Amino acid sequence: MDTTEHNGLSQTSEMTGDSGDSGKVQVQSVAEQGERKVVNIVDNARDQIKSQLANQKDQASTKLEHVADSLKQTSSDLKQHGQAVVGDYANAIAGEIEHVSAYLHDHDLNQIARDTENFGRQRPAMMLSAAFLLGVIAARFIKSSQRYG
Repeated sequence: MDTTEHNGLSQTSEMTGDSGDSGKVQVQSVAEQGERKVVNIVDNARDQIKSQLANQKDQASTKLEHVADSLKQTSSDLKQHGQAVVGDYANAIAGEIEHVSAYLHDHDLNQIARDTENFGRQRPAMMLSAAFLLGVIAARFIKSSQRYG
């Protein structure tokens, strides 16, 4: 064994000639193991997020179907009570909501993201308007939730 002193600290090393190389190999091995663990953690997190988003997409599709059904019933009731014009509007809105629900049900998250991106490129003003409107709705929802919570 050879003992050397650097900056007031003593270090002991074997006189094997390759102790520095084996140390590098060990450090590299530990670094590779750490990298694999991080990659696995990121992959697992990504899979969980995709699964949760897919579940939420399916739930949104189902809820939209219920909203459309309720609007159809309301439309029918309005028509029976002499409000045919308003009933027709409600029925038309129900049809559009059914269309959105079917789209969500029939497309995966990647396709929805691509379609949204394409829509934003084709109609940027409409996309910004929709984002603004969603922001206003979210703010109102949060504000009203705080009053009751």
